[in-house]
Amino acid sequence: MASKKNNTIDPEGVEVYFSAEEDVQQQDRQSELKTITEEELLLIAGHIGHEWQTLGIMFGFPKAKLDQLESIYDKNPHARNFCMLLKWCQLVAALNLNEREHLAKQLTTADKKDQADWLDVNTSGLGPLPEVLWSRLQCITFDRDISIHSVKEHKSGETTRTATDLLYSRERITPQEQTSDHKLFKEKSIKLLKAFSLEKYFPEKLSLQEAMKISEKKQDNISEADIPFRMLKKLIMLCLTARESELEYINSRKRDKSRQLASRVSNWNPMDVFMIIFQCCDPFLKQELARKMFTCRLAIPFLYRNTNNKIVLSKWPLRGIDVNLENRYETNIVCLDTKIIAFVRTGKLTNLSKSNLLNSIINASHATFFWRECRFGKTKRVIAEGCVEASWFIPSKSLSSWCSDLIMTLNLRGNILDFEKQFQVLCKLSSMFIIHTPVDYLTDKLFVEKLKVIHSFKKKIICVFDCDEIDDRVLEEFKNQFREEDRQRTIMIELGGMGLSDLVNDLRCSINEELRDQPSCKLEKCLANLPLSLCEDDENINIDCKKGKEQALKVICNLPSWVNEEKESIKTTSTTKKEASEKLMQYLPKRDLLKLQGPDWKEWCSLKRKKLKAKYNDSDCYIYTEFDTIRKKQIQTYLEKSVPFLNDFLDSFYIEDEHITRLKFFLSWLKYYIDGITQMTMPTRIQKYQQLWKQLKVAKDEIENYEINELRIQFNDSEQKLLEASFGIEHVIREVGQIYEAIIEKKSTVDAFEYEKVKKFPKVMSKLIQSGYPFEILDGDTSMIPSTWINAVLREMKNDLNDKKILTLAVLGIQSSGKSTLLNALFGLQFSVRAGSCTKGVFIQLVEVEKGYLPYDFVLVIDTEGLRSTSIIQNNYDHDNELATFVLGLAQLTIINIKGENTNEMKDCLEIAVHAFLRLKMTNPRIDVCQTCVFVHQNVPSANASTHLSPGNIKLIEVLDGMTEAAAKQLGIADIKSFNQVLKTDLENLVFHFSDLWSGDPPMAHANQGYSIDVANLKERIFNIEQTKCNNLFLSQLSLRIDQLWKGIMSDDFVYSFRNSLEIQAFNVMEDQYQGMILETADMLQKFIRSTVRLKFAECEIKEKLSELVEDLKAILRSRFQICLNKLVTDWYNFIDKNPSNAILVQWKESRVCRLREEVDRLIRKGDDDIQTVQKQYALTLIQRCEQDKHEKEIQKKSMRLAEQYRGKRLSGVDLRSNFNEMWQSWISGLELSLSPSTKSINAEIDKILYDFTKSDDRVLLPGEMENSKKIKKIFERMTILAHSIMVKEIQVDRDISLYLKTKAKKEVKRVCKNQAVTVINDMFKVIDDKIKELLLNDDPFDQTYAMEILRKLHDQIRSHNENKNYDFKFTAKLRVRLYVHVACFMKVIFTKADEAYQMKHNVKVQMQKYQTSIWKIFISTVDEKSTEFIVACNLCEKMKDFIKTSVNDDLPEKIRNIIYTEEFTTKYVLTTRIMADLAKNGKFEDIQSYIEDPERFAFFWVMKYASNKMMNEHVEGQSRYELLADSLITSYVSSIKSCIDDATQKIMKSDKKKNIHTWIKYFHKYLLSKDVPISKVLLTVVEDIRIKDYSDFKRLLHTQLDHDRTNLIGQFANSADNFIDYQSHIQGHKILEYVWGCNERCPFCGETCQKSSKDHKGEPHTCIQHRPLALHGVSDQQTGLLRLETCSYLITSKNCEFICDLCKRCCQKSGKCDGTIDSPKKHLFREYRKFIPEWDIPPSMQMDSSDYWMYILHKYKDNFVMEYDEELPDSLAQWENKSQKEAIGSLNVISNIRC
Repeated sequence: MASKKNNTIDPEGVEVYFSAEEDVQQQDRQSELKTITEEELLLIAGHIGHEWQTLGIMFGFPKAKLDQLESIYDKNPHARNFCMLLKWCQLVAALNLNEREHLAKQLTTADKKDQADWLDVNTSGLGPLPEVLWSRLQCITFDRDISIHSVKEHKSGETTRTATDLLYSRERITPQEQTSDHKLFKEKSIKLLKAFSLEKYFPEKLSLQEAMKISEKKQDNISEADIPFRMLKKLIMLCLTARESELEYINSRKRDKSRQLASRVSNWNPMDVFMIIFQCCDPFLKQELARKMFTCRLAIPFLYRNTNNKIVLSKWPLRGIDVNLENRYETNIVCLDTKIIAFVRTGKLTNLSKSNLLNSIINASHATFFWRECRFGKTKRVIAEGCVEASWFIPSKSLSSWCSDLIMTLNLRGNILDFEKQFQVLCKLSSMFIIHTPVDYLTDKLFVEKLKVIHSFKKKIICVFDCDEIDDRVLEEFKNQFREEDRQRTIMIELGGMGLSDLVNDLRCSINEELRDQPSCKLEKCLANLPLSLCEDDENINIDCKKGKEQALKVICNLPSWVNEEKESIKTTSTTKKEASEKLMQYLPKRDLLKLQGPDWKEWCSLKRKKLKAKYNDSDCYIYTEFDTIRKKQIQTYLEKSVPFLNDFLDSFYIEDEHITRLKFFLSWLKYYIDGITQMTMPTRIQKYQQLWKQLKVAKDEIENYEINELRIQFNDSEQKLLEASFGIEHVIREVGQIYEAIIEKKSTVDAFEYEKVKKFPKVMSKLIQSGYPFEILDGDTSMIPSTWINAVLREMKNDLNDKKILTLAVLGIQSSGKSTLLNALFGLQFSVRAGSCTKGVFIQLVEVEKGYLPYDFVLVIDTEGLRSTSIIQNNYDHDNELATFVLGLAQLTIINIKGENTNEMKDCLEIAVHAFLRLKMTNPRIDVCQTCVFVHQNVPSANASTHLSPGNIKLIEVLDGMTEAAAKQLGIADIKSFNQVLKTDLENLVFHFSDLWSGDPPMAHANQGYSIDVANLKERIFNIEQTKCNNLFLSQLSLRIDQLWKGIMSDDFVYSFRNSLEIQAFNVMEDQYQGMILETADMLQKFIRSTVRLKFAECEIKEKLSELVEDLKAILRSRFQICLNKLVTDWYNFIDKNPSNAILVQWKESRVCRLREEVDRLIRKGDDDIQTVQKQYALTLIQRCEQDKHEKEIQKKSMRLAEQYRGKRLSGVDLRSNFNEMWQSWISGLELSLSPSTKSINAEIDKILYDFTKSDDRVLLPGEMENSKKIKKIFERMTILAHSIMVKEIQVDRDISLYLKTKAKKEVKRVCKNQAVTVINDMFKVIDDKIKELLLNDDPFDQTYAMEILRKLHDQIRSHNENKNYDFKFTAKLRVRLYVHVACFMKVIFTKADEAYQMKHNVKVQMQKYQTSIWKIFISTVDEKSTEFIVACNLCEKMKDFIKTSVNDDLPEKIRNIIYTEEFTTKYVLTTRIMADLAKNGKFEDIQSYIEDPERFAFFWVMKYASNKMMNEHVEGQSRYELLADSLITSYVSSIKSCIDDATQKIMKSDKKKNIHTWIKYFHKYLLSKDVPISKVLLTVVEDIRIKDYSDFKRLLHTQLDHDRTNLIGQFANSADNFIDYQSHIQGHKILEYVWGCNERCPFCGETCQKSSKDHKGEPHTCIQHRPLALHGVSDQQTGLLRLETCSYLITSKNCEFICDLCKRCCQKSGKCDGTIDSPKKHLFREYRKFIPEWDIPPSMQMDSSDYWMYILHKYKDNFVMEYDEELPDSLAQWENKSQKEAIGSLNVISNIRC
């Protein structure tokens, strides 16, 4: 409820908040208005759209009337809709009804609630409209006389009108009303808009982001269109002469043109240009301009004429100005008690300039108001005529201050007699008028009337007459026209011989004396009393501003109950600011409004730091439980909805995209009110803190210790309260982030509605950032990054903007050194610069870059709190170190801000910066630090500072060098002696000297012009430096960089963690690119073999010519691959050079080029082999086809002769089939076909290989051992696999296995070892089974290399086992030979069977048996007297069907591989991550154990299963991926063949030569080869004497048969899909692993596989994704007997941890630096592992989080591991109890951005 109005003056400092209620009352008064404005009607009309007719009928208009309206406004739908609404409202108003309420109700009924809400009325309880309205609507008529009064452009589907149209349609003006001045004003406005290309920005469409977009324009190329932007940028960079200096370029050009044309061309007046630009600026840009102009002490537009000749009150821009009066906290200008003076003139200009006089009164050293002696000041002014500008005199306690009151001066441009409305506004507002007038106006009646009006308002008047002396008679007559009391309020000053200085002194004295008794009034209250008829308040005419204010008031009035219940008592009982503030503080604790940032959040941050710094053996098992508990408490607090303030804020915070402007207004208003609260509470708390400090200081020498302790407690409590009093909008946004983090992390605890609502917060925040709003990325109170919230917001920003390149720029310096001010001036940002309230935390803002100007799209500006802060809470050097490292690590360009010339004041800051850069350098010594560092010395007044301070610059470098050397020693780096080794420093280009920001004495000091020039120079130099760089981040990389940087810093592990994340991310990007190149090159070879090679061989019909083709094809292959290699190398260099992480990737640049060359050489060699293989295949095909062709022709003739015998006879199908079969069997049995058995040769070859193989071993094969194997041949013939073919009873100790143990006599030990031996042998045999299965899948004859490869694999496995000391035994030489013989015998049986099958498959007799179907078709077609066309078509289609089937079978494997490889597993990193994620989700312990023991074998079967599942179980429109793939291949071949049939038929029909089937086949084959269909011509043979009569019918028959065959083939492939996929998945599993798996080396300590995708990665050490805890391999601690949780990454950071040779499987001995033996292993320090195992690079980590995945697996299956190794796990494993599966998998994906 509104409280009673109190007439007493509010306590000083409480005004903003107390004015909130008055704002509510004002809103209530406005909502009582019944009428609706034309602006509102027009806004609604613009959003009706094409539904207008439906809406019109609902309103009651007849259809005929609406058709009439449509015909009148057929080309202007906006005017049509407006006219309909206006007529309806006029009729409603004529019935004395509330048109606003009824229109809102009708719109709501018509489902236009959004538009109804704009009217802001309550329609509940509103009765129906009277019947008379409907009857009147029937009689209404429309005409063209209705004009639109208040046109505004709105976002709608209609075409927007130009600014010029708007100027003439803004109000109904009759010719009688149009004065010549108004015409001139409009014409000048239009001319200016067009001249400066501002039409698209008018009105109020130019945003701050658009104005400050980074672009480049050389002065030689400046056009009129560039002037507004240059002027605005200069003003924002605090340039005092921005308005006139920018016009110099244009006006000088006009003068040159004038001289050439011998005519006079007028200049632009700077005030006119600025005013038209000002009207194009949106409200937020206007506010920023007002803020900057106030800083420059330039006059701000207060009242101005818009293009409709209406007066606009510019109140919104003033709300951005804060003033810091002495002994007062900084307060908004509209809320301060002030006295207002109006400066006006009458008559024409005189020698004395009124504006200059006013400048001299306010600040004699500075031109606050633009006047005639300024550049272009004498140019005629039109737009600025009638404008009222505002400026302020701010008092101080110095002797030079001539007044003790805050004075607002209003200066009217032009003659007061010409501007009646402005005059009335000034009468309402001003406490005093100072009128400058010629003396002859004493007798002017109009002037006298104006004075009487002023007197009627009881205002003081000072008249300054521009004359030497006033005639006494005239003066007496003048005075007699006024009452006595009016004469007392009037002072008249005549210049006479008075100089300007004397006049100023007189005026100052008069002003001071006359204002002394005048009451001060808050500007807010003064402006609220202005009648709406005089001027338009810019806050009321802007709907978004109005709505935003209402929402902010709703939120702010939901503060604790004191707003409605206690406010009056505070106002009436509190006579001082202190009392009011103390009462207010009792009701407004920040912790009660923002509960999620209370103790729980601080505890969460403390736990997070502890976790990041924790070692595995710390007693921190409760941490994850505490995290969970705190988040649940936060969610519970949020769901209670116990804080109306926050509830209403969240309702207003979530808003649709099109209302983002309203949201910005809402936040601005809320900030305004919250700042008002801070202004009330802060002064009292500061005063109390200072008093306690003084008491404590005195007490140290005079009072007992216990009293000092009591004072210290009070002092500390005061410190905390002072910290809590800092309450701003950033804290509220921070609360939004906390709500988001809690609910997203524990979404299962909230309902779907709340979850979906909160999930949209990051999108809203992203829109705000894009519109220029600062965003906090580091909590200033807890120094913690809410990573979930930050990542979500940045992800939304990336989605909105696409993945743009950014330059990150930051400033670093001590507190209050002007960092935020510098950034704001550079880029027009909104960082807080309030004195005494410094930035806390880290904020970012986005600045757009003009496309094509720089190698990035945005600049991300980072503002930080100051180093070496005097803050009472954060007096912590560690905090500064962390902050500096974070900023320097995140920023690509850092401005080191040094205040003054003496670097000693900056020594601490520089030391921190050196440490930070050095730590960045340590992340990888091989890379260059990409950061650029710029030094800025502020407050250096000398004009030639750079010259005078050159020795100082050298001294600076010396200081940096000394610090660098000291820091390097501290960090243990011996080879860094100078700062230049860490970061290259250019003294000439990277050190800047700035003038002081202020010129003059505060508080009336203005911005220094030199500072603005220095800012402009710095900005230009920065972008010149960064223009040549290409190491910019992408938006998608920003969140990862922030997260990893801060985690590394918090964990005291920066060098390790940051290095890992950056390098792994960069390496994965590079590996993906490299593997893509390799795959592309391999595919190129496949295409070359499939198309070029096969096509060339297919063209050849003579066997002897095949050999000649081989060399030609090899030459072509080398030529193409040389071109390919050159392109690969060029592309690789471009990829590295242009990659954002090029500084990291450069270390692999040349080594990968060498590997590319090696890979291309390997592919060339493989291509040579493939060419030879294809040549052999085609040679064999030609031989077979030659013989087969002869038999085909023979059997064709036989069948046709037989068919002729039965032609025309009526025989049954059975009889025909019987006779045909009899003929076929008789013929086929007569063929002299033979199978050449190869059994004997295969057995002999394997025996020979076995003997040769054992000769090279240390144990020769004995004849008796081979004979024994022959006796058990039948056993091998029954075997299908080798696994489990050796039994335990066949193994004997000493004969087959040799024990290491001393206690060999123990039976239990022998039994265990024998069982283990069989297990090891079975594992070996499983590997060999897989290899044999892979070889059998290839349709090739036996090759002796098969046997050699398998025996070699067995040999390597036996050797590996014997070298592995994890077992207590090794295989003897006797057992080794037994195993060789065992495998060889199995190979004989298996390969003999396979070879027999191959021979049968490719035998001519077998091929002729396949041909039986085709011969039967020819036979039956002849019997049925079918045409020869039909017979030949059937014959050819049968052969082409076989070709298509064979080709598709050949193509499918490669297609399947490409799908699996390119879509899923491009690198080993991706593959292993997917496998590990699958194991976490679906794996059993046995699967996990299998992966741990042999990752490659497990990956093979996993890929097989994955490929089968993807091809068979993924369906699209009812078809599996496999069926779709086969269908597309078959359809492609059929389509190509049909096209060739058409071409061949067309050609032979046009040919004049003799037409026969052989000629047609010749053409047909030629076209097939041209379409890359490599079918051999010999396959297209037909019976020689068959003739084609009708080629058109022949073509039709071929098409028909091919369509039939296509359907048939698709069915065949679909039916055989399961068998084919099982067959192919096995092959593709091997081929994918061949491409992806690469290196199969495993970590010597934990067994994790190397992640490199190349088998031979020379010059690159082995690395892993995540090293495993040693417990996974059963490694236990010798002292405790518990399984060890440490990972290799952790162990190598320890100082004393050791490993013995057995732990690393004696890899240490390969280096030659370890002299340990089997019987006497040595111990080595883990941290020196590189000395003994140099081929491995294990990233160090001081925390166990580096292996989150494996710790999760270990905890999940802890019982299984305990049972497996018969060892217990430590209790500290419990800290991973709350680690979720999602978090574990996420730890694998955080760097690679893989979705599992």
